[in-house]
Amino acid sequence: MQRKLFLSFLGTNNYVECNYYDEEDPSNRVEGVKYVQEALTQMYCKEIFGPEDCYYLFLTTKARQMNWEDNGQWNNKTSCNDLPNEGLSGRLAQLNLPGEIKDIEIPEGFSSEEIWEIFERVFSCMQEGDEVFFDITHAFRSLPLLGMVLLNYSKALKKIQVKGIFYGAFEKLGPASEVKKMPMETRNAPVLNLLSVSELQDWTNAAFDFINYGKVSRLAQMSRERAQAVLRKTIGESIEARQVNQISKIIEPMALAIATNRGKEIFNKISFDRLKSLLNDFSKSKNFVPPLNAIMEELAEKIAPFQNNDPLHWLMSAKWCAGHGMYQQGITQLQEGLLTWLCLKLEQQDPFFHWRSKEARDLISAAFNVVGKNESKWYGKAKAYADRCRKLVQDEMILSVMDSYRSLTGLRNDINHGGYIGTTKADTFKTKLGELIQQVEDIVKGKSTAQPIQHRDFLLNLSNHPTSSWTEAQLAEAKKLFGEVSDMPFPAVPPDIGEKEFQHLVDQYFQKIIEQAPSAVHIMGEMTFTCRMVGRLKEAGITCIASTTERIVEERGGKKIVEFRFVKFRKY
Repeated sequence: MQRKLFLSFLGTNNYVECNYYDEEDPSNRVEGVKYVQEALTQMYCKEIFGPEDCYYLFLTTKARQMNWEDNGQWNNKTSCNDLPNEGLSGRLAQLNLPGEIKDIEIPEGFSSEEIWEIFERVFSCMQEGDEVFFDITHAFRSLPLLGMVLLNYSKALKKIQVKGIFYGAFEKLGPASEVKKMPMETRNAPVLNLLSVSELQDWTNAAFDFINYGKVSRLAQMSRERAQAVLRKTIGESIEARQVNQISKIIEPMALAIATNRGKEIFNKISFDRLKSLLNDFSKSKNFVPPLNAIMEELAEKIAPFQNNDPLHWLMSAKWCAGHGMYQQGITQLQEGLLTWLCLKLEQQDPFFHWRSKEARDLISAAFNVVGKNESKWYGKAKAYADRCRKLVQDEMILSVMDSYRSLTGLRNDINHGGYIGTTKADTFKTKLGELIQQVEDIVKGKSTAQPIQHRDFLLNLSNHPTSSWTEAQLAEAKKLFGEVSDMPFPAVPPDIGEKEFQHLVDQYFQKIIEQAPSAVHIMGEMTFTCRMVGRLKEAGITCIASTTERIVEERGGKKIVEFRFVKFRKY
């Protein structure tokens, strides 16, 4: 059964009566109390605790004598511990608190051994799912730090919920000797709730899970809970909270799809562009949850390579898996993605090779197995689709990725059989996956393809000025030099785009151009993108050109009219 616990350490000072109030809600106050525990139990526990709940007071031998029991304070006159004093035990009893009060003996904490003993005694008081109210006011030496670690440890092992971490700031009033001279109505000390420290640890754990393992469930849950709380408080008006709520709804299915190899979902169901837009908008506001800001920046960087409906989504997914220790998923994504890429290429000549067709994928896989074998030894899909298979085993594109595909097959079989029939060492999977990702990326992005690009006789216009806006002279010259002309809109390049996302944008458009295989590209637009793209295209053997114009200024009706007239095309 879920319980509520109040945990507190009792000190040894001779405390002075004062009034305690909640720093965030001054109307929540208790007056004329000597021990902060009297105030905290009334302010935060009395109204919500029940008979099954508990108050644990942790006492050293000295604290028990001086402040738990009556008349145990040190008396300078008698040199004995007999100074009249009403102990906390009796004062709590007078409050008629719901639940049971328990005093637990603890050592002083003067050694590592004693600190761990305190840790164990406090930890043993908690049960699965307890709701904990923790008072650190009179915790001394290392106990506040120990308490924070203990709460975090208990959240992990016993799934406790921390409802409050309280500190009664009596010292704000001044030294006890001076407070005694003050009228009681002016002895007002605030109670600070340091729950945010515990929440920071939760954010830290969520960030660790995400950054190191790509797990976002805890991050999404915390973001959603905080956003919903803010939305309730602002009656739905907080823009940042709405953004965080929407972000959490995208990243959770995204990470789950990657972790479970849901290639189709990654390809056409996860809205990466929407996620990027939300993250970009959120980055402009830094006042929502400070720990979340850095996490969201890290998330934006990690998802930068992903695009909506990207035919190379599987390559990005494989990289994500490799970077987060999901080697089995990464191997699977890379091999199945390679089949997808081949299908998309082959479908251009034969509709049979649709990327979602099991028959097509099985046939390509079979072709890898029969390369170099006598046709009489073909079996399965290779035999059933012999005509298509003959073409596949001679296709230079198939041959260029054959070694990578076969290596992936060996790794995939080994890791899926749990190592019982394979010989690959555990740490080899990480190394081999990284190498194969690089090999495959070089091939599919045209960096080391075995098949030279077969250029077609047409000019690709990559600019913000479609051919429909060209003059007759410009269009005629283009057709004269290059044949037909086709348009590709120049991409929007945000001025604050990060280097990784910028490079991915260049890579993405380079791949689009390579797939169309034009004989030349007319490229004019944002300068840094143009410069980098021209370099890539020229390396691939594609001519790059720009239009030159003459600036003509005429006066018509008292107004200056500026016109740019096409002169010629010039190579980069």
